Amino acid sequence: MSEGIPLWSPHLYKAPASAAHARFHVRADPAAIADAIAQIVVGGQHTDFQMDDSRQRVRFRTKRTIWTWEMDVGITSTPMRRGSDVQIALDVAPDRPFGPHDAEKNEAAVEQIRRQIELSIG
Repeated sequence: MSEGIPLWSPHLYKAPASAAHARFHVRADPAAIADAIAQIVVGGQHTDFQMDDSRQRVRFRTKRTIWTWEMDVGITSTPMRRGSDVQIALDVAPDRPFGPHDAEKNEAAVEQIRRQIELSIG
C-alpha cells in the first residue's frame, strides 16, 4: 500500500476556500457608511442592493467582469464610541463557478471595497 492520502480521503472532495474577509474601523456612524456603500454600488453598476432598517447591514452583488464572476458582498457596521467597526465578507456568488485563484482575487476585491469606503467617508 502506498503512503499519502488514500483515494477515499474526504480531503479530495473539499473545494478550495474562496471567501475573503476584512475588519477595520472608521470614524463615521453606520448611516454614513451605508450612504458611502450605496454610492459605491451605484457607481460600480452592482446589483441586488439590500439594506436593513437600521442601516447597519448591507448586501449586494458585484457585476461580472472579464476577470471575475459575480460576487456576493455583505458589510456590517457596528457603532462604537468613536466611529464604527466595519466587517466585509465577500465570496463568489453561489450560482457561479469558482477556480483555484479566486481566493486571491477576492482578497484584492475586499481591499478595493475597503479603500472605496474609507475614501468616500474621508
